[in-house]
Amino acid sequence: MRFLAMGEDRFLSIILDLSDTMYAVALAITQVPDDARDAVQESVSRLWASRRHLDHVSNVEGYCVRITQNVAIDIVRHRNGAVGLGPVAEQMHADTSPGPHVRMEIDEEYAKMQKCMAMLPENYRQALMLRAECNYTFEQIAEVLEVTEDNARQLLSRARKKLKEIYLTYNI
Repeated sequence: MRFLAMGEDRFLSIILDLSDTMYAVALAITQVPDDARDAVQESVSRLWASRRHLDHVSNVEGYCVRITQNVAIDIVRHRNGAVGLGPVAEQMHADTSPGPHVRMEIDEEYAKMQKCMAMLPENYRQALMLRAECNYTFEQIAEVLEVTEDNARQLLSRARKKLKEIYLTYNI
């Protein structure tokens, strides 16, 4: 695909083909249709602004999904006022706890999990987010991360193991 030589119509036709996928990713992360639409719109805007670099992208769909995922995560972070984990963050911060002590424990566990996730390598974090937040299959994860399906399985397994290890050894 040549993005530099193409006009606005060609660019939009390629992006429109991917818009349903981008929306699904954004909705899985934000859990709010309006935020998901905003994430897709911002992603398309960023893609348009960087269209000169798209000639060097081997997997345009994966690239678009990754940008959408990052934008959606930023929206959730902004909405929650902290590093967000999508629906997990909303569940952890839901006001359904029976008392302030339980609430405090939940908040502490959430903060601990955020710190643990931040300690993971980027590819581990992405694999976990795609699987947990977007319900992606191993095949879809492999496509987005541009690895083989076996590598995606291994990456996810290592990510879970590493997260557990960090979680169990992390002292607050």
